[in-house]
Amino acid sequence: MFIGSRDKRLHAINRETGVAAWTYQTSGRVDSSPLAFSDAVVVGSTDGWLYAVNQADGAELWKIELGASLIASPVFANGRLIIGSQGGTLFSLESGDTKI
Repeated sequence: MFIGSRDKRLHAINRETGVAAWTYQTSGRVDSSPLAFSDAVVVGSTDGWLYAVNQADGAELWKIELGASLIASPVFANGRLIIGSQGGTLFSLESGDTKI
């Protein structure tokens, strides 16, 4: 189970034991719900970065600066990762994108 928090962290909690498995530190609050797909967990932060970490151990896979506070929950649809910013911008990333 993955939970974003206002403590600026993404938390992984073991569903069976309720014990924290790992945490990933961001520079801003994580107000949105994380998206788990494949081996990754993707989450936006109020620091303007979109992060992807490994589900198993929380190791960073990639991050991309979008430059706007990300409070909406990301979704994956038709091969694209989509997330909205607090400023009203909708970002759509294709697998392998390094620029928006």
